[in-house]
This record gives sequence, structure tokens and C-alpha cells, in this order.
Amino acid sequence: MSHPLITALDRQLATKGEPVTYHHEDFYGGDVTVETRAFVRGYRPEEIVSGITFDNALAIVTPTDLVAAGIEPQKGAALLIAGKRRAIQALGVFRVNDTVIRYEMQVA
Repeated sequence: MSHPLITALDRQLATKGEPVTYHHEDFYGGDVTVETRAFVRGYRPEEIVSGITFDNALAIVTPTDLVAAGIEPQKGAALLIAGKRRAIQALGVFRVNDTVIRYEMQVA
């Protein structure tokens, strides 16, 4: 059974999110891609600090599709957003107890 916070995020992403594709190469050199949804936004001026620029974006991604595909996101992978490949520079994993509730990805 899904956690209620994941269910709420999935519902919000279904109406207000945008389609993205998570992509990385697996250990054996094969491509791994997962279609999912995310909230994507640029950083606000007050959030611009060392390592973050106006070219960066924040993507909040549901774990639902990634977990179903057996994927644990990783720094260095990529998100395809609106047809543009963006590298994952930093990855935040938010949990409640032992359940991953969402991923926040800084992409450039």
C-alpha cells in the first residue's frame, strides 16, 4: 500500500506536474530510462548560492514510477525536461520513517 504523502504528491503531479524522463547507464553499460512526472522550477534569487546558478532548476520527483522500475536515482544521471537533457547535480531524498516520499533534484 502506498504512503498517503506519496498518493497526495502523485495526485498533484498528475494535474500540475510535467512529464520528465529519468535516464542513467547501468553497471553493465545499458541505458535505463523511466517516464515519470515532476514539478520543475528555476531557483529564486535568494536561493542562488555557491554551486547554484540561474541556469539550474529544481525538480521534485515522485518515487512511484522509479520504485516500480527498481530504480534508485543517483547524482550524475539525467532528467529529460521539455526535450532538454539536464544533469542531476545534487539529489535530496526525503523519507518518512523508512519510506521515500519524494526526490528533489538540482539539475543543470
